[in-house]
Amino acid sequence: MILRTLIVSAILLLSGCGLSPSKAPQDHYYRLADALPIAGDGLPAGKIAPVQASGIYHERAILYRKAERPLEIHRYHYHLWTQTPARLVQQYMQQALQNIIQKSGEDKPLIKTEIIRFERLLDGDQASADIALKITTDKGSKIYQARVEAAGKGMHESVAAFVKGMQQIMQQLARDIGKKS
Repeated sequence: MILRTLIVSAILLLSGCGLSPSKAPQDHYYRLADALPIAGDGLPAGKIAPVQASGIYHERAILYRKAERPLEIHRYHYHLWTQTPARLVQQYMQQALQNIIQKSGEDKPLIKTEIIRFERLLDGDQASADIALKITTDKGSKIYQARVEAAGKGMHESVAAFVKGMQQIMQQLARDIGKKS
């Protein structure tokens, strides 16, 4: 009798899981929009080395932090980049700088990049993209930063803010590369 009660209870419990009105969460994937090529000429020949990322910055989950707890980083479980941030940044840099970095020449300085921050910042009802990249060229290393407020609270608007932030960083990098030593 006890065995029969346990079996019936287990069947009811397991069947109840399938009858739940709530749906399983759905994954959402995001990519950066294509970069606008930066105008300019006379920049040194070079190539962009693979972008480096450490720890959680090397995963596809979109990361965020809250303004009231700026040292604590969280990850979304169902909002993911289509590729790792390192790969997204690399592709963006190649597109943005394709017209201004010469592709020939014996002396080819590498542009090396490391992701310092690539996070969504939540501050009350406002979201921003917060990006920091350490970029090294033949002229030295510099940390390029951009914090761009999203047009709305949604993730799509935040991803658009990441694109604007990357474009700002690429414009500043192009200016710095073009400066005479």
